[in-house]
Amino acid sequence: MSDVFPSVRPPAGAHPASVRVVLYDSGSIASDLLSHLIEHSTIDIVGGSSTSTTRATLEKAGQRPTEAGLEDPSIGDAIRYASRVGAAIVYADVPLTPEDWMRSVLEAIADVVSEGGSVPLLHVLGGGTLGEGPVAVATTSGRVGGPEVAAAIRAAGILGRDVEIVTPSGDDDVEERVTAAQALASSEGIALTHRVVDDPDTDMIVRAAAVSVVLLAVLDVQGKLRPGKDVKHKTLAGGSVKGVIDAIGSAPPHDLLIYFDGPAMVDGAEPGTGEDGSDVTGGSQSIA
Repeated sequence: MSDVFPSVRPPAGAHPASVRVVLYDSGSIASDLLSHLIEHSTIDIVGGSSTSTTRATLEKAGQRPTEAGLEDPSIGDAIRYASRVGAAIVYADVPLTPEDWMRSVLEAIADVVSEGGSVPLLHVLGGGTLGEGPVAVATTSGRVGGPEVAAAIRAAGILGRDVEIVTPSGDDDVEERVTAAQALASSEGIALTHRVVDDPDTDMIVRAAAVSVVLLAVLDVQGKLRPGKDVKHKTLAGGSVKGVIDAIGSAPPHDLLIYFDGPAMVDGAEPGTGEDGSDVTGGSQSIA
């Protein structure tokens, strides 16, 4: 395992039919979005009164979902629940108020990390069906960071997809970093391709139908998160947190997969380590 990438791969032998996921059903999720979940054999539903309809839809498709039984839960409650049961991904519909939604997410991350738990990936359902294309990582700076690529490889293993890295033209050093990423992906049996374009953000919009999901990474926050404390406005208004909020609020034409480097975001938390001693969070690492 490369020491520039965190060890966040799924368990050995994991595949789409063996991963536990959580569906956060806020009452607005459309039945066609549930097709994302058909490949998963273990589904927990976190939601209110609408969960009976969601459960019936999934059961009709051959699933046997479990209801969490939480009363009027938030997206943050879904993340806490997912951490408790060891779910790899939390699925959620595009929220009506992205800033309030993100505040709930960050408050939950503070609780999960302070209790020694793992923060799940957050999959925002932007399309009707999960496309056959790759999990895409786009960067406008040209920097291909370890944690987001490792998270994309992890997600690709769960979803049964390949990985695509998209970087802007003019970066002469990116090939060395991409080579390291390809070596990691190859060790997990996943194909990783690299595309160079003038504007990665525009490319993701134009090619929305060609990718299954775009990964965004939150590697730090303005002001550390603290369990039991409200998230301040400055935390939501800056850095990668604001970038994710803006991406969600723009009605994305594709799904978004959000990776949070929990220990790097929470006050007093210690970075975790993988089996090989590498930093699980990658908060202080990059491919530079």
